[in-house]
Amino acid sequence: MFSTFLIGLREGLEMSLIVGVILAYLARTGHRREFGAIWLGVAGAVALSVLAGGVIVVTSGDGGETSRAGKAPAGLTTFLLFAPPRIQTRRQQQGHRRSGPGRQQGDRGRRSRAV
Repeated sequence: MFSTFLIGLREGLEMSLIVGVILAYLARTGHRREFGAIWLGVAGAVALSVLAGGVIVVTSGDGGETSRAGKAPAGLTTFLLFAPPRIQTRRQQQGHRRSGPGRQQGDRGRRSRAV
């Protein structure tokens, strides 16, 4: 339990450093009017984190073997973290194949040979 607290404390300090750097940049560049949006984002992140923590605590059971209900949020989270980058990579690869080097308008996939 104590190690979990220390990890949470470290992550919170890291987050505060990042937010501080962003706020300092905005202040120096004369964009203080954007502070509200930054704080709104921080509040949303904290609320989402507390909500996710509550879901994990409720679905994890009594601390014994994890039930199916406890594994579902973890599986969904893993999918949401790793699926979008893979989908984007596939789209980029397909686009690269369609418009790769040596394929100009009317080339139909054959490379021109120099004579």
